[in-house]
Amino acid sequence: KPMRDYTKRQIQIMEEAVDLIASGGIQELTIKNLAAKIGISEAGLYRHFQNKQEILEAFLEHFGSDSSDYLSKVVKSNS
Repeated sequence: KPMRDYTKRQIQIMEEAVDLIASGGIQELTIKNLAAKIGISEAGLYRHFQNKQEILEAFLEHFGSDSSDYLSKVVKSNS
């Protein structure tokens, strides 16, 4: 399937999501925490992505296979 074009805000959301996981583990990735970190409302975040899974899937698609290895290491290091 063709890659989507993501907005600057969507890319920021993806990066901040991974940063939350890296700093506190996968359990830290909540819509509430992510919205607070970015400085937008939870409703505002939902205008860009439907849920956490969509954010992570978009991250993997956008940043490619290297991110898959990185994300796996981050998740394993926090479990």
